[in-house]
Parts: sequence; structure tokens; C-alpha cells
Amino acid sequence: MRYKDYYAILGVGRDADADAIKKAYRKLARRYHPDVSKEPDAETRFKEINEAYDVLGNPEKRRAFDSLGSTWHDGEEIHGWPGGAGAGPGGPESPFGNADLEDILSSLFGGLDMNARRGGPFGARGADLRSTLAITLEEAFAGTSKELHLGPAEPGSPAGKVIKVTIPPGTLDGDELRVEGQGGAGGRRPGDLYLRIKILPHRLFSVEDRHIHLDMPLSPSEAALGTSLTVPTLAGPVEVRVPPLTQTGNRLRLKGRGMPGHPPGDQFLLAKIMIPSPVSEQARKLYEELAKESAQDLRHAWGQYGRRP
Repeated sequence: MRYKDYYAILGVGRDADADAIKKAYRKLARRYHPDVSKEPDAETRFKEINEAYDVLGNPEKRRAFDSLGSTWHDGEEIHGWPGGAGAGPGGPESPFGNADLEDILSSLFGGLDMNARRGGPFGARGADLRSTLAITLEEAFAGTSKELHLGPAEPGSPAGKVIKVTIPPGTLDGDELRVEGQGGAGGRRPGDLYLRIKILPHRLFSVEDRHIHLDMPLSPSEAALGTSLTVPTLAGPVEVRVPPLTQTGNRLRLKGRGMPGHPPGDQFLLAKIMIPSPVSEQARKLYEELAKESAQDLRHAWGQYGRRP
């Protein structure tokens, strides 16, 4: 094999202690790890750094390496690694064997998925999987649990694997739930399953952020005189007082009646004045009398745009 100056690769002197070597390795590993580095030679440099730390981070290997002396130069042939077979990089005493490198990288990158690069040297965990889970608005509001069939656990198994997923109250459309350990197999542990929530359309309610919206149909008399209504909400019916002279487009607010959260959302009632159908002959006469009594130009703001040319 060819000689490499591992001290130069890590950027430390030959008198560096174990802490200095580990500190230098951490700094360089953070810079050149292929999953995070943008350096063009990141993968090559990262391999060299690992190789250097594999030797200098092991007291016995370091003593063997130091016996070569500083007179060797990069690229010169080494005929037999000092210290005997298996003492060189990647041998049975390598810190890779006791997960020392994995522990260091885990602390460096805050739980980075070391199996993200397929074909990499770590194989720490399986692949993460993603899917969509459709639920009703009532289920999102109150919370629920779902049984998911993940497919056959073993070849030829018709039942497959079934897991239960808990959906917390106040879950919103687009929220993502993480189910630990239910992703792809492989490596030392399986990956995770990520479920993106899709809330199905509701026949009455619509949702915006944590607020719930509901159309509130009113007859002309209810809008003019005011009324009391029993209004549906996801938490159950409530009594609402509609003030007199309510116009189409006016909104009433039910505080805290939206989706649960910190703070919870509100429910808004949108007034829509509607003419009952069919209109009886008696009702028509009453409308005619009402028109005479309350005659006014409701379209005065149109001005010239409301006049025929």
C-alpha cells in the first residue's frame, strides 16, 4: 500500500493528543460529509479523513503508524503495515467495528439519516416512506385512530402487517404525522413512515387555518326582524341570536368553536338572504304591501351605471 501522512490529512501535528485529533476529525467531517458538503471533492476527502482517524484515533494503530517515521512521503510504497496483519485501516480493530464513527457523526449532524446515501458505508437505518391518509373533518376535529394495512410482512402472507395510527384532535389538512419504525427495512433499524393528512370535503363546513366557516341562510323576514337560530358546530349545536337588519355577507363569530389548538380557531356564520320557494299567493300580496311600505332606492350607488342609455 502507499503511504499517506494522516497527520497532514487531519491538519494536526505529530505531537497532537487524542482530544486534538478527535476535534480535528469532527471539524473536517462536518465540512466534507457528502450528505451536507458542497465541495467538489467531498466524497474523496471524507474517505481520507475517515481513514486517517481510523488510524490516529486508535492508540495501537497510531503507534504502528508513527514507527514509519516522518521520512516517508505521500505515494511511496509501504511493504507490510507495521504492527502485523489486520492493524491497517479497515482492519478488525477499526473504530467502524464498534460504531465509534457512527456515534461521532450522529452527534455532529443531529440525527442525520446515515442511510440516505444508498451504497454508503453506514447502513444505519432503512428508507423513510411517505403516504397520504384521508380523514373526515369530524375525525380531524375530535381526533381518531386508524388501522393501516402495510402489505404482507412475509412473502405469501395474505394478511400483511396492520398498525394503529393515532390522529390528535385539531389536525389540519396538510399536517404530517411520523410513525416511528414503520418505514423501509434494512440497515440496523427500519426507517419511519410519514403520513400526510388529507381532510375530505364536508357538506356544510369549510376550513381556513383553524377557523371554520358555515353559510347561514336567512329568510327576508328573519334578516329584517332578527331571529334566534340553532346552529350546527363540530362540537354540537349552539343557540345564536341574529340581529335585525342583517344583510347578505354579514358574518357572525362563534369564538373558540373552530378547530382545537392553542389557541383554538373560531366558527364564522356567513349570512345569505334567500327567498322561500314556492311563494304562495298570500305571501306575494304581503311582499307587495311590504314593497309599498319600505319603498327605497337600494341601488342609488350605481348612479349613471344603473340607467339605460
